[in-house]
Order: sequence, then C-alpha cells, then structure tokens
Amino acid sequence: MELRNRRWSEEEFFERRKEVLAGWPTGEEVDLDEAVEFHRRLPEEKVVARRLAQARKEGRIILLLSCGQATVEETLAHMQFVEKHGGEAIAVMADAYTRKGRFREAQSGIEASTKAGRSMLNGYPWVNHGVRRSRLLVENAGNISAGCWGFTDEEPMLAAEIGLASGATMNGSHDLHDLLQHSKNYPLAGRIQNNQYTNRLAAYYTEHGAPVQVHIPVNLCGWFCPSLGVSLAVLCALLTAEQGVKHLCYGPALQCHLVQDVATAQVMRKLVQEYLDRSGYRDLTLSFIPSSWYGAWPREEHRGIALNAWLAAITAFQGADMVQTKSIEEAIGVTTKEGNARTIEVMKQVYSVLKGQTVPESEDLKEERRMIEMESRSIVEKVLELGDGDAAIGEVEAVKRGVLDAPFTPWTHAARKVLSVRDRTGAMRYLDCGNLPFSKEIIRFHRQKVDERQKAEGKKSGIEMLVEDVVSMAKPLIGD
Repeated sequence: MELRNRRWSEEEFFERRKEVLAGWPTGEEVDLDEAVEFHRRLPEEKVVARRLAQARKEGRIILLLSCGQATVEETLAHMQFVEKHGGEAIAVMADAYTRKGRFREAQSGIEASTKAGRSMLNGYPWVNHGVRRSRLLVENAGNISAGCWGFTDEEPMLAAEIGLASGATMNGSHDLHDLLQHSKNYPLAGRIQNNQYTNRLAAYYTEHGAPVQVHIPVNLCGWFCPSLGVSLAVLCALLTAEQGVKHLCYGPALQCHLVQDVATAQVMRKLVQEYLDRSGYRDLTLSFIPSSWYGAWPREEHRGIALNAWLAAITAFQGADMVQTKSIEEAIGVTTKEGNARTIEVMKQVYSVLKGQTVPESEDLKEERRMIEMESRSIVEKVLELGDGDAAIGEVEAVKRGVLDAPFTPWTHAARKVLSVRDRTGAMRYLDCGNLPFSKEIIRFHRQKVDERQKAEGKKSGIEMLVEDVVSMAKPLIGD
C-alpha cells in the first residue's frame, strides 16, 4: 500500500491478516471474534484501561513491572508471585528471538529451557506458545493486568495478534522509535505500516467492546535530550490515533534530573494533547506513563534500590498515572520474581511518603519548559511540513534529511550526527545538534550549557564528558 497517515479499511486489514497469521502455525489459533468475546468476559481489574481509570479516581500510581521466561510455567509463577506482593500490572516481554521473528530459534530455546529446568531465553516467546497456552497466564495469574510486550523490533504483527488473542489488554505502538533502538536497516515506511496494522488491531478490539490500552514509550537508547522524546511521542500519537485507538498512553524514559524530567512531562502532555486536538482526535482517553532510567544501572543491590527510589520520586512529581519500572536487579540480568517484589515495596513506599506533593514553580523549571517546547515544536512542525501535513510521509523525509535523528542508534538510515551530554547540573544537553531544525537561539543555549560544565571541570572535551556520563550511574562509588 501507499504510505500515508490514513485509517486502514476493514478490507485492507483483513486481507493483510491472512498473510500475518500464516507466519507461524500458532497463527491458526487466532479467532478474532472469539478473542474479543474472551476479552469482554475478563474481570474489570484485568483490563488495563479500566484499571488505569479506577486508579486515577483514587489518586494512585500503578506500577508496570516486566517479566518473561521461556516457559509458560515459569512466566506464570513469576506473575503469581508479583501479584501476591502487590503488583497490579505486568508487561510480559518477548524474548530476543521473537523480537526478530526468529521463531525456530525461539522454539529451540524453549526446548533447551525445558531440558535445563530454567529459562534459557531472555523473555517470553509469545508466538511459539500460541493462544491456548498463553491464555493460562491471563486466566491463572490472579487479578494482575497483563500487557503484551510481544511486539517485535520490525514486524510486530503476529506477536500482537497472539498476545491480544491470549487476553493481554495492553500493547505498544512503535515505528521510528523501535528502529532507532533495535534495527540495523529495516525501512521506515514498512515499519510505519506494520505499526498501523497493530494499532488497527487494538482499535478493532476496542470498537467491539474490549478496550485495549496502547502505549507509546519513548526511551530510545536511554540517552537523549527531552525534545527528541517529545517529538517522537507527538508524531507517533498522530499515527496511532488515526487507526482508531481510543485508550492511549505515552511517556519518556527518565534522565534522573528532577527539574528537567518534570518539565519534559509538562511539555509532552501539552503538545501531545494540542496536536491531537488540532488534527481532530478529541475522543481519546490519554494517560501519562513514564519509563525508568534506560542507561547503565549499578550492580550493587543497595545502589539499585537508591536509584529506583529516586526515579519513583521523580515520577510522583511528574504526576504519572502508571510507571513502567525496571527492577532493582536491572544490571544483573533478567529480573527474578523476588527482585520485582522488592521493587514494588521500594516504589510504593516512596509514593506513600510523597503523596500529594508537587515541585514548585521556579525560574529553572520555566527555562527548561520553554526550551523543550521550543525545540520540540521546531522538530514536529518541520516533519509535518516535509510531509505536507502527513506525519507518516513527513517522518520518512525527515529521516533522510537528519531532521529526525538520535544518539547511539544502530539504524543505518539515520544521520547519526546528534550527540547528548549532561550539563553542570546533570540535565541533558545537545553536544551536537546534527541537522535538527533548530534556531540560533536553541543552538546557542545548548552550547553555553556545555561550555559551563567544561570550564568547571577543566575544559574536558565534549566526548570525554560523554564517556564519563554514560557510565556514571553504574560506576562504583569510592569506598562502596
């Protein structure tokens, strides 16, 4: 099909489904009408959109943890343990083979895990287990809500079909973002259309009385300036809403800087709502769901606890509805159920202490907000201009020109000129703006902030500071 930001017709959608479901034998288990009816019978608390609405009324923040092991039994045991220790929502993450569509190797991983008596995969192979087996997770994990983090890096359609048909009530919306994170050379036009498919699938469930929450995460490589995240959230929201999604959530990964992270949340909320309204998408329920720090984590548990507590504090001050959190064991490997349980205890304690508190207005907060908004508008408006108002066409053209770019991306189609570094206070700044469509004022602002740190630290080069920053959160402390 020609690439455009337009809603797929049912004929186009169902024609494409034939090809998608034929991608692995378990695709035969998906009966869309039966799956919708299964969703409609789920208890209210197992439906993420309804749980979010209830928590918002009660003024509570929901924690979205993650799990995923090779077998149904291990994954279910993890979910049951987390639910027993106060977990309300969990993202069942796909393994790396599933994310790359390498289902034969995922099957070998399942067999090796069964033989070894422990998971040999770094996630849950949704496609290989299929609908009948995966429904055991939803049916037997207590009252916890399950999200299908089964989208793959490039072609997420079959994993989304299996996950939603299994009873997961939350899925992700990725296009350019996932390529910048995990892909080498997959074409953006194809990835946008693949995402249109999964969003149309989620919308189909919702239209038939089975609400599916769609999440737009913006974490990139974990190392980026806020305006890149805000811009990608706005553009992806426009593409997602066009397919009929009604329950939309979005949020950036935290950068561990209180003032800047709070400013980012305020600007992202404002611009996502504004651009959706401008485009006529006014009947959505929007939720703000930031993600944890996506950079390197400390290996020592007590330092992981400290970092998680600080991140919980920031999300409380952001006014988050739900938080996609990493475990205190993040640096060690795939988290254990015990690690997730301790993470719940840590973060809930912080939320209890900070309930009702806010970050007061200040000149620093005003400046951060003003600059992030100015930069984000510059990017979004240029992308829409390049697409003559069409976000899908604009994204493709913007990538060609470096108007959309990111640090440290493996994706070869990106210009890969943008670099970020922390300033003297720890806020993220552009060390190199690349071809981002910034004014002289914006470029001068970032250069000044970087210069201030260089002078304070003995005029280190920008690259030296960048290398220091990347490992700073995980670097052992003196005397630790």
